[in-house]
Amino acid sequence: MAKFYFTMQMKSEHANEYVEIEGEDYWDARKTMFEYFGSHWAFQYTEKDFEGQPEKYHLTCMLRLPNSMYVVVNKDSKGLWRDGSNSVHSHILVYVTVNEQDMQRGFVCIGGGS
Repeated sequence: MAKFYFTMQMKSEHANEYVEIEGEDYWDARKTMFEYFGSHWAFQYTEKDFEGQPEKYHLTCMLRLPNSMYVVVNKDSKGLWRDGSNSVHSHILVYVTVNEQDMQRGFVCIGGGS
């Protein structure tokens, strides 16, 4: 597995943030990014190409996704938890990893599925 980094669009609420995804290869990580964020991101980088950019451009990591191990869900206006493919999760029987910054944005990382 290799790490890939995706920066967010400058005119979005997530400007100056990035997502880290572990994938089998460039295309596997890219597919995961599209599944969770659609086309609402800017650029994809290899670990080598991204080295030093967070410090240089004051970027913060908004989310880390070990590919195929986590599902990103957001609570919709009806209180339903939906993942990147818009599937509804009625219950979650797994561990949850949440940091304060993700909580403020409504992101929750759920390990193992739902």
